[in-house]
Amino acid sequence: MPATLIFLLVVSIIGSAQSQTWAGTYTADPSCNKAGCCCFSGQVVVIKTPPNTYALDSKVAGSCFTLTSLSGSTTLTGYTGSLTISGVPIYLQLSSDSRNITATTPFSSTCIAQANKV
Repeated sequence: MPATLIFLLVVSIIGSAQSQTWAGTYTADPSCNKAGCCCFSGQVVVIKTPPNTYALDSKVAGSCFTLTSLSGSTTLTGYTGSLTISGVPIYLQLSSDSRNITATTPFSSTCIAQANKV
């Protein structure tokens, strides 16, 4: 097996073994369709509170009914988690490099809110 291939395989294994890091400050991705979706606005802050609970706080904009912000806490498992805000489930996904959060809801497959770590 060529040395380059072995090196790439080792780097890939090490990269996939790195743990996720949810905590941090993210900036809302402006590509979210505010005309028909509820989107992150400004900054999204995620704080870890022991042992494995996280608090998420963000302003929202667009079609969010009467909501102007999202605040909640949840236990996140690996790269996924969920919150329920005003009876609406919000599914969270962290990218494998821990740089982006994506939020979706089962009520709309086209509404995807994203934020990128600062």
